[in-house]
Amino acid sequence: MINKKIYILDYEGFKEQLLPIILRKPKWLALLQALIIPFKALYEYFFGFKEDSIYRAQHYGSVGLLEKALNDAFDDVERRIFINNAALNDTQHYYDEGAGDPLYFYDEGEGDPQWFFDPIVFNVYESDFTVFIPMALRPDDEDAEERLLTRVRALIDYYKIYGPKYTIVWLS
Repeated sequence: MINKKIYILDYEGFKEQLLPIILRKPKWLALLQALIIPFKALYEYFFGFKEDSIYRAQHYGSVGLLEKALNDAFDDVERRIFINNAALNDTQHYYDEGAGDPLYFYDEGEGDPQWFFDPIVFNVYESDFTVFIPMALRPDDEDAEERLLTRVRALIDYYKIYGPKYTIVWLS
C-alpha cells in the first residue's frame, strides 16, 4: 500500500522556501502566491480524481456493489434503491386434455423439447435485472426526471458487465 503522505504538499511553506530570506517581502510573496494558485487548483483536482478512481476501482458489476454505488450517488441517507435479478420460477407445460399426456414442441431430429415460461412468473420486465428507485427520489419536472434517469443509466452502464439488459422501475 502506498504511503498517503507522499501526496501531501504544503504550498504555503513551499512558497516561502523558494525565496531567499532577503527577498521575503510582501510584494514577492504575493507574486509567488499568484504563480502558485494554478498548481493548487491542479493539486485539488488531482486529489478529487484520485479518490474517485479508488472508489471506482473498489466497485464492479455485482449486485451488492452496484446497489451500494447507486445508493451512494442518489440516496445516500436512506439507501432505498435496490436491485432484483430475474428469477426462473416455473416452466409452463402443455397437456393433451383427453389423455393427460404432456405435449412437446420440437422437431425430433433437433433434440430436446422446447419449454415455455409463463411471462407473469418469469422476467416481468424482460430484462436480466431490475433497478427499483423509490418515488420519493422522482423529480416533479419531466426534464429533471430524464436527467436523473440518464445519470442512473450512466452509472449502471459504467459498472455492469457487457450484455445484461436492465429496467429501471419507480417503486411506490
